[in-house]
Amino acid sequence: MSAPREEKLKSVLAAVPAGFVVDASWLETQGVSRFLTRKYIESGWLERLERGVFRRPAPQPTLLDWQTCLRSLQNIMG
Repeated sequence: MSAPREEKLKSVLAAVPAGFVVDASWLETQGVSRFLTRKYIESGWLERLERGVFRRPAPQPTLLDWQTCLRSLQNIMG
């Protein structure tokens, strides 16, 4: 992975706690293209939940609950 891509990945990982959810528009504001989002999914850095909705995997697989969605909205998406 090239240096700019690594920096984008580091930025996303720093902003998104494990288990939290983001959407495609938030990723785009971070400079992450659709192509790069797909690469992150293939590499296991993100999970696709639904079209345009992604989650950073947690160390132990957990079900997505409403509290995590709410915290994601508050902390990440404003």
